[in-house]
Amino acid sequence: MTTLLLRIIDSTPTRQELETNSGRGSESDHVLHWVVGHQAQIIAQGQATGPTLNQQLDALDSEALENANIVVVIPTEQVLLLSCQVPGRNS
Repeated sequence: MTTLLLRIIDSTPTRQELETNSGRGSESDHVLHWVVGHQAQIIAQGQATGPTLNQQLDALDSEALENANIVVVIPTEQVLLLSCQVPGRNS
């Protein structure tokens, strides 16, 4: 089975990106490291930003990526896990 592994390397926007994107939301380009593998063999790998990832993957064999498992690794400083208790319907 083919696997596409995406790992976010740099996901923190710089001060300049925050200033230029103020009022437009946070559309910073994240640096991604990607690897396409089949069983124990690496088919292709590289680094890209969000917008350029699609261009790099289009250069690969589309059959290899058609049924690929996709694994995304997100840095823990970008994840927020919350829990709350919600009263039941009958209370």
